[in-house]
Amino acid sequence: HWPVAAMSWKAQWMWEDASYLPWEVAKLNSLRWSPLESTDATIAELQRCKAEDAGRPIRMELLSGVDGSWEYQRFADTQDAISYLKSLAGELPEAAATADSKPEQTEGVAKKERSE
Repeated sequence: HWPVAAMSWKAQWMWEDASYLPWEVAKLNSLRWSPLESTDATIAELQRCKAEDAGRPIRMELLSGVDGSWEYQRFADTQDAISYLKSLAGELPEAAATADSKPEQTEGVAKKERSE
């Protein structure tokens, strides 16, 4: 399916608006996060979301299989998240990405090492 570059990434996500608590607290609830899966599986999961959920904002954590670094992103909706994951896979030329489809980097934590 995907080029090697995409297979080196794994992603997990949650609805950003799923809690009345501030984001800093809500993100600590592991039950709100999807499983850490390949970009292919994450795209398929996002495509299966109900129509009424498609416009909800998403927070995503991406793990690089190359260097073990984490990248944190915020997306306006499922389509923006899917487009970004496909761009990692090389399916969409980076130059074709519009300002509307580019993710917002989470303030102050665009990339971070995480020990497990």
